Amino acid sequence: MPRSETRSRHATCLRYHADRDDFERKWKMMRDYLFAEATGTEPRPFSSGRTLFGIKSEAEQKMERFAREIEEEQLRKLREDAARDAKGQAEETEAKAGAGTQEHVL
Repeated sequence: MPRSETRSRHATCLRYHADRDDFERKWKMMRDYLFAEATGTEPRPFSSGRTLFGIKSEAEQKMERFAREIEEEQLRKLREDAARDAKGQAEETEAKAGAGTQEHVL
């Protein structure tokens, strides 16, 4: 058997055993938690790997995306309002300047 194939099989076996050990560890933790809950003893606190390592769930990602879209929409509206106000003030200033020159002409 070629050496690369042997390494590949070895790596696959290691991953399988690591996954199996992780699977067994998680089931043991869940059994212990359920047993503690059933007997009324205080269960050992635990957190999922997702929260422990800051991995966001799909729901959290969607919520963040929606929040970001809402913030962008609000920012766009604020900018449009500010631009509209600035344009209105500029027109008022021009109108006042124009009215002042007309008074001098009369």
